Amino acid sequence: KLGPAMEVKLLFAILGALLSYSASSASMRPYSWRQTLNYFGKLLDVIVTNAETLSIGEKISEDSESYDVSPYRVSGCPLTLMERIEDEFTRVLQSVDAHSPDYIERLKDEKKVCDLIDRLANYLEEGDRGSSFELCRVYILKIDHLYYKFDAAETAQAENIKIMNRLCTYIYANDKTDRLRTQAILYHIYHHALHDNLFEARDLM
Repeated sequence: KLGPAMEVKLLFAILGALLSYSASSASMRPYSWRQTLNYFGKLLDVIVTNAETLSIGEKISEDSESYDVSPYRVSGCPLTLMERIEDEFTRVLQSVDAHSPDYIERLKDEKKVCDLIDRLANYLEEGDRGSSFELCRVYILKIDHLYYKFDAAETAQAENIKIMNRLCTYIYANDKTDRLRTQAILYHIYHHALHDNLFEARDLM
């Protein structure tokens, strides 16, 4: 019962420790991986519930943090943590035999990862809370789990193409690094080609 700001600070520390510890090994152990997803979900619960009174950002210095009086201020970036979790998920899959039952079990975690990305994206979108650069970063995480999936059903296919177009178009217009824009174009080309949209894929190429 230390308040939302201190809870967020503690969750940042726990997640940082879990992710830093795993960096020294091939991939995170299953128990630590589950703990990481669980703690990040708790972090999102706190920052979404207290969105009106709690400010979080990398530009907030530790000297200017406020834990006791609203509005609260905490130094940190949940998006950076999400990117590290995404990288860790890739390492977890790479460390397991792709033909083993264990791989199927680990692959089931993709839905949990996608749910966390969606929740974070919604948090950043609401009230223009996230900068255009942060939105580009979280959108490329969403695209990374969508571009290679083929939907035979026409309704699902149309919806996924609609989502891909919205996310990629935003990145094309707002990315200032060129790196994310290039990634988005390549993902978009692949997605169009997968669904036989030859002319759209050709034009993007």
